[in-house]
Amino acid sequence: MLLFFLLVSIMFCSCSKQKTMEFTDLNGYRYETVINDPTGLRVYTLDNGLKVYLSVNKSEPRITTYIAVRAGAINNPENSTDLSHTLEHLMFKGTSSFGTVDWEHEKPLLDSISVLFELHRMEKDITKKLEIYKLIDKLSFEASGYSIPGEYHKMMSDIGARNVGAFTQYESTIYVSDIPSNELWQWLTLEINRFGDIALRLFHTEIGTLWEEDNMYQDQDVVRAEDICRKGLFPTHPLGRGMDKQQLKNPSVVDVMRFKEAWYVPNNMAICLSGDLDPDKTIRMIDETFGQLKSKPLPESNQPVEDPATEPVIKEIHGQAGEMVFLGYRCGGIKSEDRKYIQLISNILYNRQAGLIDIDLIQGQKILSANCQVNFGSQYGFMVFNIKPNNGQTLEEAVELVISEIDKVKKGEFPEWMPEAIANQYRLSQMKDLQENWRVDQYANAFTYEMDWSDELDFADELEKISSKEIVKFANDFFRDNYVVVYKRKGEAEGIVKVEKPAITPIIINRDAESEFYTGWKKISSDPILPEFVDFATSINTTKLKEDVELSSIKNEGNELFSLYYIIEAGKSNDLRIPIALNYLPYIGSLGHSATELKQELFRY
Repeated sequence: MLLFFLLVSIMFCSCSKQKTMEFTDLNGYRYETVINDPTGLRVYTLDNGLKVYLSVNKSEPRITTYIAVRAGAINNPENSTDLSHTLEHLMFKGTSSFGTVDWEHEKPLLDSISVLFELHRMEKDITKKLEIYKLIDKLSFEASGYSIPGEYHKMMSDIGARNVGAFTQYESTIYVSDIPSNELWQWLTLEINRFGDIALRLFHTEIGTLWEEDNMYQDQDVVRAEDICRKGLFPTHPLGRGMDKQQLKNPSVVDVMRFKEAWYVPNNMAICLSGDLDPDKTIRMIDETFGQLKSKPLPESNQPVEDPATEPVIKEIHGQAGEMVFLGYRCGGIKSEDRKYIQLISNILYNRQAGLIDIDLIQGQKILSANCQVNFGSQYGFMVFNIKPNNGQTLEEAVELVISEIDKVKKGEFPEWMPEAIANQYRLSQMKDLQENWRVDQYANAFTYEMDWSDELDFADELEKISSKEIVKFANDFFRDNYVVVYKRKGEAEGIVKVEKPAITPIIINRDAESEFYTGWKKISSDPILPEFVDFATSINTTKLKEDVELSSIKNEGNELFSLYYIIEAGKSNDLRIPIALNYLPYIGSLGHSATELKQELFRY
């Protein structure tokens, strides 16, 4: 069956700033909400400083959860460059209550292992270091006899959780799950135990996993090129800091625990929930659990300021993957005026449909491919182009073609309607993001960068206020000889330093064991979720447009988006040429428009 998909949006501009109001709920908890926010977000701040973002979505009986900690890669000290990522991994290993069959006997072993890792770290003699590691391995094997490695995931599975995991970014670490709405109390009971306490068990095996991750990334040319580009953009700031191999080979349990105690405190955390929830009941449950954590002052985090870039930085690496080049520019942070202009200019250049690079270079087949990505943090942002040349084309020629498109922006050689279309495209993207429970990602982003939710809802309007003349002025001031270029050429990779993993004795896996916490936790009752049955005959409106052509429709009550699907009962099983024909669609346009005109017209809408 051949399926065509068309997504269209009708949007209305709100020309005035969204207004934030403060209310008190039925339990006396105060919260902020933005009037006319389509997600109905409530933002609470508990007495211990914990931020809570609650949004109701009754589309299904589930809740998407984010627990955000405002600490990531840039918070790692210079002598331990991977603490945030290491801690993220170890947060799934359990606490003194779960993940263990006998904490009283396990703890002394874990304390001894911690001391040995410090001795291993300080020892300079390679032979002696190896002997210490053998002792670490011996005690770790003994300690594993008391551990239950997968108990956290087993408990989450018991309540029907999905998408359980975590990720570490530059300025935050996010713990993710999607749970049935009737298991919220069980989830909170488990998570407060995890965030209130931690046992750094199975440390040496998890460090082995991190070593393997780093070794794997070094085999990926694109990752190495991106890292070098970022280091060129940020020679002194932690945003450009790479992994120190010596530190990776000399991990510290003590440093990981210090990082957790310093940053994983309620006044530096947020709980973001979206789904089938009652905000008044939910905030009370969160206060009864996470609200009992004690706040404390945060460490100072004064990051260095980069000197202005005054000349190009040119780097070169080799590898077996196809040739490519990265072209990067550094800009101001997420709260700076740069964000609006970079958002507009990056989309004028590349928007996957009607940008200058899309039309002139990709549609014109002058290069094999190119894209533009932007990333904003608290202090800085950056814009990076990833360019792949055509066969027989040099990397230098491909870069010049992209720079020539940037020069067109500086000259104002872009359609007059483009900035408004980009603002509308941003509204469309935001509307799509906010209609699903994964909007918690946007809430966590607002928390991480201490941004008012109203400003995020108003961002498209702010984009629309900027004139083409202002864009041209900014482009001429911004785009100078202030870029970083990394040429990734074909050849033998150089400078790769991989961590050699020492021998590790396979640990004991107590698959069938169960902690006392788990036994008690399973007894927590939850109300059943009653099914709702859909009557397709009444829920779907069906009319005949003409003979053999039916239109089936369902009204979208949530927002102003509508989707249109054309279903043609003839697919690749009927005609093997159809998949090939589909690949031509981006290049052939329609009867009334050329391919370029069609892309531009669709983007305008």
